[in-house]
Amino acid sequence: MSTESWKEYFKLQEAASPGPEVAERSLRSQRCSYCGKDDDQMTLYCCAQCKCVVYCLRNCQKRHWNDHRNNCKTLRDLTWTCQNKTRSNNKTFTSHLTPSEHAKIAKLVGRRCTVKCSLNEFEATVLWDTGAQVSIVSKEMMEKHFPKNVIKNISELINGELDLTAANGTRIAYSGWTEIEVRLISSKEKDPSVMVPFLVTNDSLEYPILGYNVIEELIKPMNTSDIQSAHIATVQASFQGFDEKVLLELVRLIQTARANELCTIKSPKKDFVIPAKKTFKVNCRANTGPVEETTLVLFEPDELTPWPDGLSVHETVTT
Repeated sequence: MSTESWKEYFKLQEAASPGPEVAERSLRSQRCSYCGKDDDQMTLYCCAQCKCVVYCLRNCQKRHWNDHRNNCKTLRDLTWTCQNKTRSNNKTFTSHLTPSEHAKIAKLVGRRCTVKCSLNEFEATVLWDTGAQVSIVSKEMMEKHFPKNVIKNISELINGELDLTAANGTRIAYSGWTEIEVRLISSKEKDPSVMVPFLVTNDSLEYPILGYNVIEELIKPMNTSDIQSAHIATVQASFQGFDEKVLLELVRLIQTARANELCTIKSPKKDFVIPAKKTFKVNCRANTGPVEETTLVLFEPDELTPWPDGLSVHETVTT
């Protein structure tokens, strides 16, 4: 199916609000996705979320929802991907961890990890976002705890506007950015700190959000060879409620995470003369290993393949 045909396919009218509900606007199709009725004179209704399946009755959609739920989300996400594939990736702030590294860290600290930090000498609990490199603070917290901080225009950080989206797909409104000094909780003033650009959002946040790279920058210089070292005590003070062995493993992962980006380069077995102040291209071999990437896919049935007896396939997308 061509790109234009794909877009046309998803231009079905919205016939219901998100979820297992049917509205009044109708759409003709061949058969109900639940009961299979295919009467040409029958009024059919489109799922408002994915816009890919239709039903003859409200009860049919409700009964089919448990089976359709997962496919509905996948089709909806795929539609969004197709509609936004031309967007530039220059403003994407995802984590530089590989999927396997991110999975290991999430397994240790969980998907929702809170950390005790010092923000401009104010002790606060922050939400550590291990999947992104954007730090966010609410305007309400700024006015209450950091009134002297200036909220600057986002154009000072990046060219153009920033489309900030949460993990659940909702947009986050922001008013600018500010710089805040961040350090882990410790009794020592000489412990490392970093100046972090925080986006200032107009929305209310339960906790400020700290990007993965901030904790990485604070932990990487630490000497954790001695289990009784002050650095380990600092990590324990910030990551409260975690077992010591878990924290040691977390520190080890953070300090060695970039090792997967290194590989051996092999050049041909002959000499090359590179003139002074010149560049020279040499074909080399690099064993980079498998490339891991989370990719959204849609399984499409082959319409020419004979179906087993008793298997009923309703309307679906084919190429």
